[in-house]
Amino acid sequence: MRRPVTGNLDEALETVSEYYNQVIPRRIKAIFSILEPLLMLFLIAIVGTVALAIYLPIISLMGNIH
Repeated sequence: MRRPVTGNLDEALETVSEYYNQVIPRRIKAIFSILEPLLMLFLIAIVGTVALAIYLPIISLMGNIH
């Protein structure tokens, strides 16, 4: 049976640091690869809503001129 090694806090923290330096960037990249298209669709919806809010009243007024 293996004895627990004590007094190696610096080595343990180095190992944890190396692990998280590899895992965290991958997870962030995965999250942003999902969020980027969703954010794009959200911005398109906002711009479309603003454009419709501007142009629909103008089109309605032009239709009532005749």
